[in-house]
Amino acid sequence: MACAPPVYRQRSGGVHLTLSALKSIDDDVLASLPRGAEPLLNVLRTAGRPLSTGEIIDAVGSSRPTVTKQLRALEHNGLVRWSGKSARDPRATWSLP
Repeated sequence: MACAPPVYRQRSGGVHLTLSALKSIDDDVLASLPRGAEPLLNVLRTAGRPLSTGEIIDAVGSSRPTVTKQLRALEHNGLVRWSGKSARDPRATWSLP
């Protein structure tokens, strides 16, 4: 099992280091994902909680259409899960399964 890049968070009185193990993604699945989709998984892993589309956009610095396309591809491959009441639910979130 591989590791995600380490995440450092400086806090008063110390530094918090997070190391996360990654499940391997099949090479065929990885090849089918849009470019830039894999870093979205790292954003969700390091957050440790469900994130809104807007939070993911802020974290990766890409446009809404690009991130939405990437998230839908990840969802189609069972790598992320969307949770919301409707397609336009402002409280909808993305999480790891």
